[in-house]
Amino acid sequence: MPKYLKAKAAADSAKTAALAAQLNAEQVGFKDASLNTAASASIESWLKLRAKESSAKKKIKNKPFNLIPSLLALMVGFGLFFSIGMRFIDGDAKTFLKGF
Repeated sequence: MPKYLKAKAAADSAKTAALAAQLNAEQVGFKDASLNTAASASIESWLKLRAKESSAKKKIKNKPFNLIPSLLALMVGFGLFFSIGMRFIDGDAKTFLKGF
């Protein structure tokens, strides 16, 4: 998660820089070419950092389907564990596993 927090902090600082550059260009009425290019460059860098933040955020989300294989293995393990007891009470382990 620190990677996401670093990306978020970088995107937030780039956003404030982009807003400041846009405000400077707006105060002149968008007539100064150097301020316009600086504002557009800072906005583009903010958009790139925001995309990196979004991809980092997607990577840390837990997905419930990741648990399915481990839960299936746990089910098989419990079935085998409890079928051992069926041998001692004269039961059929295959029938127990089928019902389990």
